[in-house]
Amino acid sequence: MTPDVAKAKQLLKEAGFPKGFKTQLGYRSGDQLEEEIAVILKTAFAQAGVELELLKMPASTLVEKYTKAQIPMYFFRTWRSSGCGVCCKSVAELEIADRFLPVQESGGG
Repeated sequence: MTPDVAKAKQLLKEAGFPKGFKTQLGYRSGDQLEEEIAVILKTAFAQAGVELELLKMPASTLVEKYTKAQIPMYFFRTWRSSGCGVCCKSVAELEIADRFLPVQESGGG
């Protein structure tokens, strides 16, 4: 699936963010793949005009900060046999993950 950047920009404009906006995305420290996914998400958001500040922190701190509404969203990898393998804590971030991260095929059965 090819991202529709023009459509994303139009939706942001309709939502009252014609110049985009800045937000934060938390992810767990100590996992190189999660860091790479965070950079991919930052790049994807930037294409539509959303500037992500990446926040790397230990998992316990990440969940605590999200629960206390100190960060707006976070993600972490899961170990599933199907799906993109990313657990997202915001609807917008889930949409980005669905569009930009490959789906892993299950081994059958």
